[in-house]
Amino acid sequence: MSALELKTYEIFKAKFGEAEATTLLEFIATTVNQKVADQKENLASRDDVRKLEKEDIRIENFIKTENLQIDKKWAGDFATLDKRITSEIGRLESAMERNFKDQLKWIIILLIGFA
Repeated sequence: MSALELKTYEIFKAKFGEAEATTLLEFIATTVNQKVADQKENLASRDDVRKLEKEDIRIENFIKTENLQIDKKWAGDFATLDKRITSEIGRLESAMERNFKDQLKWIIILLIGFA
């Protein structure tokens, strides 16, 4: 027993008696030890912190890799979309040109017909 425990025991012994002082100090010691043990389970150890740091680094690397893969996929999708838009614009220009020629032909026919 430490000096503080002996002093506490003497104070409780004077107030309650020897048996009650012993029981009270045992109860306090058991309760404190149990609370400390419960709190130890909830605290993170150095190993836990290291594991979390490693997991964070692994997750960050995974996210970077996934972002690169997504960027590559998007780049391919944009290239495909660009080709489709370019071909569609070319098709529309051809259709407009044909329609213009058809309209011009009908205007000339109607002008000759009216003359």
